[in-house]
Amino acid sequence: MDRHDKGYWHEYHQRPEVKRRDEAYRKRLDVKERAKQRNMILKREVLQHYSPTLTCCKCGFSDIRSLTIDHIKGRGIAHRREIGSGAIYWWLKANDYPHGFQVLCMNCQFIKRYENHECGRPADASDTADMPIVFPIASWRGSLTGSTNTAYETVFVPRAPG
Repeated sequence: MDRHDKGYWHEYHQRPEVKRRDEAYRKRLDVKERAKQRNMILKREVLQHYSPTLTCCKCGFSDIRSLTIDHIKGRGIAHRREIGSGAIYWWLKANDYPHGFQVLCMNCQFIKRYENHECGRPADASDTADMPIVFPIASWRGSLTGSTNTAYETVFVPRAPG
């Protein structure tokens, strides 16, 4: 029987080993989907504790896909290292929703991070010299010549005053 024939695929999927494999695959998908649903329920529960209206405390944005928990005083990176990177919602619930957290949308989160110099860089320019930035150059040239190698250049960008 030819592989392009519908009957071949019908017979193929009737084989016991293929049925077992397909069932195991569907179970894995079900487990992943249930875990995703559990995590979304937990996220909603935690966010509702810190913001009963499920909105960003700065701008009022209300799409739960973009709402996150924020450490009010910063230092979230150090806290994530202590508890594990993906465990903030579990940790908050297990510790009876401690003070010091708020709900922000991702946009406000990044603005706060930038304004408070929480980006992993020193707050003032006196701590470091000019910051090096490495970026690819002339990557389009490789596509013209058929080469896959990309050259990199390091540029020192002076910090903005203030």
